[in-house]
Amino acid sequence: MKRLLRFLREYWEFSLAVLALVVGLALQVGGRPVGAHWVLGVVSLFTVLPIIKGMWADLRTGAYGIDILAITAIVASVLLKQYWAAIVIVVMLTGGEALEDYAGNRAKTELDALLSRAPTKATVVRKGKTLEVNVHEIREGDTLLIKPGEVVPADAEVIEGTADFDESSLTGESLPQAKKPGDAILSGSVNIDGAITAKCVRAAKDSQYEQIIKLVRSAQHSQAPVVRLADRYSVPFTGLSYCIALSAWYFGHSALRFLEVIVVATPCPLLLAAPIAVISGMSRAAKHGIIVKTGGALEQLGEAKTIAFDKTGTLTLGKLSVDTVTAFAPATEQEVLSLSASLEQNSNHVLAQAIVEKAKKAGAKIAKAKHVKETAGRGLMATVGGKSVLVGRLEFLQANSVELPGKFATPAQTTMYMALNGKLAGLVTFKDEVRAESKQTIQALRKLGLD
Repeated sequence: MKRLLRFLREYWEFSLAVLALVVGLALQVGGRPVGAHWVLGVVSLFTVLPIIKGMWADLRTGAYGIDILAITAIVASVLLKQYWAAIVIVVMLTGGEALEDYAGNRAKTELDALLSRAPTKATVVRKGKTLEVNVHEIREGDTLLIKPGEVVPADAEVIEGTADFDESSLTGESLPQAKKPGDAILSGSVNIDGAITAKCVRAAKDSQYEQIIKLVRSAQHSQAPVVRLADRYSVPFTGLSYCIALSAWYFGHSALRFLEVIVVATPCPLLLAAPIAVISGMSRAAKHGIIVKTGGALEQLGEAKTIAFDKTGTLTLGKLSVDTVTAFAPATEQEVLSLSASLEQNSNHVLAQAIVEKAKKAGAKIAKAKHVKETAGRGLMATVGGKSVLVGRLEFLQANSVELPGKFATPAQTTMYMALNGKLAGLVTFKDEVRAESKQTIQALRKLGLD
C-alpha cells in the first residue's frame, strides 16, 4: 500500500488523470454530464501542460517523438468538446511516462548500492603520527594502515603484513586474493583478514574504485542512444498524419474529421506497450540479480549477436568446494580432512568453510583444537589430540620448517596444505563448480542465433 501511495504521489499527472476519469464516470452515471465534461476538460488541459513544456524543450534540441500527435489529439478533443477521448489519451500518455520513469528509478536504486560502498575515511601515518583523514585527503606516497574488514581507500602497494582481499566488486572474482609485501591492492577491495601497512601509489580521486564510481554516476545521467520504434519514424509519420487530417477537414467540411484522424493516428497502444514491456523485462531481470539501467539498454540487448561470459560466479557458482583430498603416508585422507577441519572451524575464510562443510558431509570427526595461533592470510597452527597441526599455504608450512616428501609437485589448483608433527601429511584442492543450468543456457542462446 505504501509503495502504491508513493507511486501515485510521485506521478501526480497520471494519478490526477485516473481520478478525473473515475469522477467523470460517476458524474455521467449520476445524470450530470455537464459536470463530467468540466472535470474531464480542465484536468486534460492541466495535466498536458507539463508534457507540452517538455515537448517544447525536446523540439528545441532537435528531438521529435510520437507525443506531438498525442498532445494535438488532447487539445483538439477539448476544443471540440470530445472530453472522453481527451482523458483516455491523457491516461495513456501519462501512464506510459510514469512506467518508464518508475523502471529507471528501480535500476538507479541498484546502482546506488555500489556508490554506498565507497570508503569515506582512511588511517594514515604521517611523520610518525597515526591520523584518521577523509579519503579525498589521501596523498600519493602516504602510508596507509588497513585493518581486517576495511575497504581499501586508495590504490596502494603492500609494505608490511599479509592478508587476503575480496576483489569481487572490482573483478568479479569470488576467490580471495592473497597479498604480501610488494603486491598491489586496489581501492574498493575489502581486507578479509590481517592488518597490513601499504604505500599509496595513487590519490583516492585517481584510484580504481573512484573511476568505477565516476562511470556509474555518468551512466546515471546519460541518455540511451536507442529510442522507441515509434519515435524513429515520428517525423514522417506525424507529417503524413497532419496532411491526412487536414485533408479530411477540408473535404469533409468539419473539424471533427481532423480530430478523428489525429485520434486514430495517435499510437496509444505504443505509448503503453513499450513502457510495460520494458518495466516487465527489467523487473524480471532484477529478480535474477541482473541490473538493467534503462529501457534503451534492454533494447540494445535484443540486437546482440555475440555474448561473452565471465566464468567465475556466472557460469560457475562462485563458491569454492573441496575437489580432492590427498594424504601422504602414514596419514589417511579421513585424518587429513578431520584435522584440517578441526583447525579451520575457527576461521571465517572461504576455504576454511569449504573444508568444514566437506568434513561434515564425509562424517569426519571435528575435534576441538587447542592453542590456536593464526598468521593472517597464511595459515593456522594448533594442537589437536596432543598432535601439532599446521594448516595453510605452502610458504606458511615452509616458514615453520615442515618436511616435504620427495618428488613433491605443487598442484595447479587452489590448494590448502596440512602438516602433522612437522611433516607434510596431506593437501586439499578446491574447485568452483559449474552451474547446473550453464550448459542449457548456452545451448538456448545458440538456438537464438547468438555466438
